[in-house]
Amino acid sequence: RERERERSEGSEAKMAEAAPAPRGERGGFGRGFGGRRGDRGRGRGRGRGQRKDEEERWVPVTKLGRLVQAGKIKSLEQIYLFSMPIKECQIVDFFLGP
Repeated sequence: RERERERSEGSEAKMAEAAPAPRGERGGFGRGFGGRRGDRGRGRGRGRGQRKDEEERWVPVTKLGRLVQAGKIKSLEQIYLFSMPIKECQIVDFFLGP
């Protein structure tokens, strides 16, 4: 058993003395698992270059947005009264104006 322990300690010392890997090929997991599958940028990336359409017509995404557009909700006060989260900036623009 002592010989086995000496062997394992010797191999650890050899690993510590090894030259560091080149910058791009360092060991460990780095940033997450798997390969980099290309640089996708930040966020979802949808909606770029569609600013003109967005200003012309608002298509609500949330249920609250659909209720506001349909005229079921008459003021921001009704939204705040029920503590509903406003997830679309167009809802505020609808009541306060652009």
